[in-house]
Amino acid sequence: MTIQDVKAWNTRIAVAETDRTGLNTFALSGAVVALCGRLKELGVAELRWHDTVPGYAAAVADSKKRIVGEYFRDDLNTLPPSRFFGVTGHDEAGRTVCTTANRYDDVAGWDLRDYIQRFWYRNYRAEGGGQARLAPASVPFAAGLTGPFAYIGDTSVDPVLSGSDVAAYLVRLCILGCYLEWRPANIYGWMARHHAAKGLPFRWGFPTVWPGGFIWDAAPENRAYSDLCFLLCPPQGVSAIANSPLDIGVAPGPANSKA
Repeated sequence: MTIQDVKAWNTRIAVAETDRTGLNTFALSGAVVALCGRLKELGVAELRWHDTVPGYAAAVADSKKRIVGEYFRDDLNTLPPSRFFGVTGHDEAGRTVCTTANRYDDVAGWDLRDYIQRFWYRNYRAEGGGQARLAPASVPFAAGLTGPFAYIGDTSVDPVLSGSDVAAYLVRLCILGCYLEWRPANIYGWMARHHAAKGLPFRWGFPTVWPGGFIWDAAPENRAYSDLCFLLCPPQGVSAIANSPLDIGVAPGPANSKA
């Protein structure tokens, strides 16, 4: 990530919106620079921006993660550059040491609950074959949430950086990037319950967390997906990150992520 990337994001801001959310060009730019600086301090020598899924997938293939998740895979989605960006971090040798991907969905006429129901059915396989299928009563917390939406996922950090809070700062950077790119009404993500129980959603910049909510008619074959926590960041949450980008709620120190 360079100052040119920050300037490119800034040119997409049509209105500062200082009255409604406190967001403005200077606060957002300063926050992006601060987060990039913190990631460099933690051992991420270079941040790379990807506006195509194949370019991002190539960087992921060079990481411990190896495979892109279902929300971003080319064989399951059609994501043009206008609806996608990925950010990867690299060490001095150029090896990928952290990843995060982001997508934009304008699903006017559906709320987020409708969209999640359809997305999971189309993109996830069920145990024993066929498609994973959520019961109609599932994810009630997403009912009434209107878009457009940005989704942040595919977050991974190499074990060499474990315990450094790289994931928190990287996702915060992407929350700001999503806002600067697309101005979504809501930004959301998913997290395994055992990670959410440690308070990681708040460190990452998601002020709203809903545990569970999945009721399956046909559970996914990957059992890790069957009990996820829903994370939400509205514009007010973006403003909080812009105003205090490095405040992840814990005292600085490499051991914080292991709590």
